[in-house]
Amino acid sequence: MRSQLNLDVSTSPNFTQIGNGNTTSLPDMPTTQITDFAFVIYVVLLPAVAVLGMVGNVLTMVVLWSKRMQSTTTLFLRGLVLTDVGVIVVLTIAITPLAVGMHGKTLPVYVHTIYPHLYGPFDFVAMSVQQCNVWILVSVSVERYIAVCHPLKAAYYRTRRKTIITLVLLAVSSAVYNIPRLFGTVALPISCNLPELEQFTCYGIDLTDLGKNFFYKDVYKVWMYAIVIYLLPLITMSVINVLIIRELIRMRSRRRDLATYCHQQKEDNVTLVLVLIMTVFILCQTLAFFNQIDALFDDKTVQENYIAVISFLYVVNSSVNFLIYVLVGKKFRHVLFALCRRYRRRSKFCPARNGSSHSLENTMITDFPQAALS
Repeated sequence: MRSQLNLDVSTSPNFTQIGNGNTTSLPDMPTTQITDFAFVIYVVLLPAVAVLGMVGNVLTMVVLWSKRMQSTTTLFLRGLVLTDVGVIVVLTIAITPLAVGMHGKTLPVYVHTIYPHLYGPFDFVAMSVQQCNVWILVSVSVERYIAVCHPLKAAYYRTRRKTIITLVLLAVSSAVYNIPRLFGTVALPISCNLPELEQFTCYGIDLTDLGKNFFYKDVYKVWMYAIVIYLLPLITMSVINVLIIRELIRMRSRRRDLATYCHQQKEDNVTLVLVLIMTVFILCQTLAFFNQIDALFDDKTVQENYIAVISFLYVVNSSVNFLIYVLVGKKFRHVLFALCRRYRRRSKFCPARNGSSHSLENTMITDFPQAALS
């Protein structure tokens, strides 16, 4: 089985291996150069989606941090969007320039001198953010399950204090769990045959004693990784999704009065948004889980291209939530449009010094009608 998040890159073929010759890699690209297919993914498609995803996530943050969005579910979604941004930034910064350098043999200083030192920190940050992102989504799915399937207990479990404590614990535990990744590899000077690097020292990524340890290499980075990042979250969210959908179908058939119907519609809308987010996540993560099984890939090129697709799907998964919010989330859409109207009116009245305060005050009052879905 494989153990790496798709952030891996192999050392250059020009490196002379040192010590015991044991090197590691953060996507496993070919040792000579990446394929044209992987190059297009890493250098063209991934950055393009990352830019769109960052725009969407920034707009999502503007909406989620507005005064209209103060529920416990919103707190989880704030944590989710922050970790989504983290995934996009780390993967793009780590992979794209390296892919450019390996494919065209450009950026030699970054590839052979800078990146080996960044490998460990990149691995630590990427895995910490990914793990936190996964378990925030698990937590919000549990929160939705309680709200839909056990509404009488929701007031006890769905409190702001408990939600904040949960988010802090997830962030701290994710960081602590991945600390060993900072010490599994080390950048060591090596000889390289590149004239453009005569004034620089080349480095290779070598395993430390910890990195060679059986428990770290096989148990921690393979089996525990597969269980903590893939199996447990995917199974949990899949089961919860089924239970929530079944309960929603059952509730639709027994609604009676209008007040109950309207309230339940609001809950249903929030739940539908999160079910769609979980579904997209499950699809992307399931494909990534197959990459853990080495036996599925006899051809190295096929494996590297598959890894490129998975890396791309990670960025897509962290970029697509904004579209789900806009297309399905009624309250999110309502608040977003209200903020846009406020910005347009503010821009319109700003040049006029006289009376601008009164105009803005009216805008603040009329922008947010009370009828909004939870």
